Order: sequence, then C-alpha cells, then structure tokens
Amino acid sequence: MMSTNKFNEIAVFLLKEGYEFSIFVKDKIESKSNHKFSQAYVTTAVENILPMGVWDLVDNEKITKYDSKLCTPQANYPTIPLFLKNLSITERYIHGALKLLRQVPCKAIAKAWIKVIEPRKKTKYPYIKGDISKPSWWPHDVEHREPDHLQKADRLKLMCSILIKVLPEIGRLEVIEELVRSTFALSLFKRDPDKDNLISSIFEIPKVLCNPVKMEKPTIEVIDLSYFKKRCKSMNPTVITTSRERHRHPHLPQITEGTQTPPSTAPRSMSHFERCNLSPPVLINLLVENDPDLDNYIDIINITSSPSSRN
Repeated sequence: MMSTNKFNEIAVFLLKEGYEFSIFVKDKIESKSNHKFSQAYVTTAVENILPMGVWDLVDNEKITKYDSKLCTPQANYPTIPLFLKNLSITERYIHGALKLLRQVPCKAIAKAWIKVIEPRKKTKYPYIKGDISKPSWWPHDVEHREPDHLQKADRLKLMCSILIKVLPEIGRLEVIEELVRSTFALSLFKRDPDKDNLISSIFEIPKVLCNPVKMEKPTIEVIDLSYFKKRCKSMNPTVITTSRERHRHPHLPQITEGTQTPPSTAPRSMSHFERCNLSPPVLINLLVENDPDLDNYIDIINITSSPSSRN
C-alpha cells in the first residue's frame, strides 16, 4: 500500500490547488480480517456534509483532517508538546498565542465567539445592565462589557476562559466547529496565513479537552510561539526621520536627506495609509515598526468604512 506520507503529500497538493476531498483507504491484507478502512483523509468542509454513519467505517485515530481555510499544512511549523491537564500552562500558551494575533482582530473574534455560545445574549444577558446580567459562564473576575470595551487583559482572560473552560463544559464538538467557522469567516488575516494556522492550532486544544477518549493521552503538539516572535523581530522597515523625530526617538537609525526613499519607491504599506488620509510619513513608519500587523488593521478600517458596509 502507498505510504501514509505519500497520501499526505497528495492531500496537501489537492488542498493547495483549491480542492475539497475525502479519501478512504483500505489495506488489502487488513481487509480480509477487518471491515473498517485503514486510513481516511478529509477536509473540514467535506467532513461537515458527509453522513455521520461514514465515520463508523474508520477508527478516529486513523482520520487525518485538513483545514479547508488553510493552504499551508500545520506540520510545516515547529511544534512543542502541551500538557492539557495542567490548565495553568495551557492558559498561558493560549494567552500568548492570542496576544500574537493582536488586539483589533481579538475584539472581532471574541464577539463572534460570544454569538455562537450565547445566540440570544442581547436579550437574555444585556451588557447595559452590567455585572447584574452576567451569564454564568462569564469569568467572575472579568467585567461584563462588550469585548471592544474591555481592557486588553480582561478580553484575553475572557477568550482563554471560553476555550479551556466554557467549551469543555458544553462538551459538544459541533459548537467548537461553529466557532472555527465564525472565526475564519471574519477573514482577518488574508495576508498572513501563518496567523490562520495559529488559530487552527489554538482550536485543537478545546477539541481535545471536549473528547474524553483523547484526554486519556492529554499531551498534544501545538505551534511553537517563538516562531512568530522571531518572525516579528526579523521585520525591520526603513524609517525616514526628521531632525525633530531624531530628538524624540534617538534609537532610530540615522538616514540623511540624500538617502531618503523617493516617493516612487516608497514601501507598499504607504499606499494603504494614504487611502486612509493618514500623515505624516514619519508617523506611519514608526507605527509599522512597532506593529507589523498594522496593514491588517487598515484593511479592516477600509472594509468597515466602505459605503457597502454602511448599508
């Protein structure tokens, strides 16, 4: 029979080409003594439309799933083992991962999650009543406010609680899958598939926590967050400074007027800021240096401020 690695290569190729698929493989030797398939390879989109009875034909641990939203397989990233029974360490990992996503996307993600967990929240637990109307699953030490209005620390605490406490208490895999769909439907990281892969890695945690069988072996492989930290440090855009900015920011590299970047060769990110009528260029470069994800935020601003989004 063709090796598992070979099937994986084929599956990844199909995914990159934009195909959805389900492949069930049966070993000729095993087929004489076992009616089940040896392996299954399936994308998440196809998984959701196949009849439930299909999954009785293959053991759960023999199913390899591929996220339909992603083009880069998670296996390409450096990973670390995470022991899920230690909730303190697990929460620290999720907290660090969410911080890497930045807080503008986290606000939108948190709101999407709450809509899935509590569909009628606005009528049953309105924010306007404050902590008096706080739902039972809301963290007791987090103020009952909309995610946009929470402090960063409280917002991250709320999101961590949803992933490692609320979802396991609900105990339904379909709720987690709905959270996954609602998160990727936001399309927050169109230019950064690495962030989409990081989100997928985070969602593997509640999927295991909700599965008593998988929790018998509670250590899973998750993306090593240092990969993203190193990537951020490697980003060092050219900064054009004036004498005033040199005085205010002495750490910036000295660039003389003769070596300034001409308008025609300015970094691509400038066009996004120009569309938003932001100035001056010095401020823009400083913002980009301190927040590599600012391009993503500008995309969100453009979407929400477009005429079609107001209708």
